[in-house]
Amino acid sequence: MRIWTPEQLSKAHTGETALLSFLFGGVALIGLFSLIVGLTTGEASFLIYFGYGLSKIVAWGTILGFTHEYLLVGEFHWSYMSATAALSILCGVIFDRVFLQTRKHTPRLDYLLILMIVNALVLLGSAIFQIKVAALMSITLAMLLYPVSTVIALVRWRQGSSEAAIFAIGWTTLLAGLFFQALRDMGYVEHNLVNYYLPPLSSFIELVTIMIAMGMKLRRVRLLGLESERQYRRHLEQSKMKLEGLVRARTEELEKAKLQAELEARTDPLTGIRNRRSFLADGELCLKRARRKGEPVSLLMFDIDHFKSINDNHGHGIGDEALRLFSKTIQTKIRETDVFGRLGGEEFALLITETPEDSLYTAERLRNKIAAISLPYPAGSVHFTSSVGVAHGDEGQSIEQLLREADRALYVAKARGRNVVVEYATGHKGEPGSEYSRQNSVAEPA
Repeated sequence: MRIWTPEQLSKAHTGETALLSFLFGGVALIGLFSLIVGLTTGEASFLIYFGYGLSKIVAWGTILGFTHEYLLVGEFHWSYMSATAALSILCGVIFDRVFLQTRKHTPRLDYLLILMIVNALVLLGSAIFQIKVAALMSITLAMLLYPVSTVIALVRWRQGSSEAAIFAIGWTTLLAGLFFQALRDMGYVEHNLVNYYLPPLSSFIELVTIMIAMGMKLRRVRLLGLESERQYRRHLEQSKMKLEGLVRARTEELEKAKLQAELEARTDPLTGIRNRRSFLADGELCLKRARRKGEPVSLLMFDIDHFKSINDNHGHGIGDEALRLFSKTIQTKIRETDVFGRLGGEEFALLITETPEDSLYTAERLRNKIAAISLPYPAGSVHFTSSVGVAHGDEGQSIEQLLREADRALYVAKARGRNVVVEYATGHKGEPGSEYSRQNSVAEPA
């Protein structure tokens, strides 16, 4: 027992009040800061830490007698201290589980923290129902289990959590203060002002240290979030580039398919030249262009002589080869501006911008080239000829009209014995058609 003079008592009381005001005010500020951060970020550990800080104020205020001095005057009971201590232990262990993520990273050690939570609830129940023996046993077990949080923090530090090392320092500081309090209560350490307030001071230091650890965790989470956002953006850019590449490649494929489809729709699959539809369309454009420029136009219609006998005697394969070789021969002897196409079967048409005289010369030249074709096959070679009908374009004629006139001339060429050029001449009506010769004698087809 110590006897104080009024001056000493007043001085000691003022010092103690200032110290406790500093400690409780610091804890309150830390709790308020945790509440704001928790509400802003949605991080559960900060909200739980806010409750832990409030429970610290209530517990130490009750243990140091301020609750009975200012709030519960004349109603002191040991159960109040046990209840507030139980709440502080309960909030602290719940915070430890959340902050250290024991359920995920240390599941076996997490069972010890669950045991501490159950023990804290038993202590709270013992205080409420004023079971003193159970309360003493529970508080003793709680103190014995307190070092478990430090062990778990060190394990988490070994697993790579740097903030767990700071947590271990803060929790060890609290353990040191509580251990010193136990030595003081058992009489091993002299009771004085310093060691009387050492436990709440160590508890304050623990709160500050753990707040630093939480700041480190929040920074790490923020950096991880930024890195995840960068990776997400990078992934989006890569996906965008990949998608654009796929779209571009698909577009090119569609364009190629479109061009191929258009080409196939306009091309004879056997010979590779224009089909009837394409010839009519391009021929009509050629006619319009020639009229606009004032150029003469002539249409030559070819028919391979006795083509059916080629198929019958040598097979359709030789017949197809004859058609291909015929087309190739014509293509190599005409201009790019000339319109050449297969009308069907062994009939072909050629639209050229030449005078009637030149067109007849061209027809004869091409007829001779065709007659010179030699198509080899295993038993020898195949020779064939072509009959040619020629029609000259007049003002206002369509490509279909030219085809009909050339076809009539071709009919006469076949009637004359084939392998000849016959011109459709409109100026000699009633006269029989004549074979085109070197003297350029022409007649209207019969």
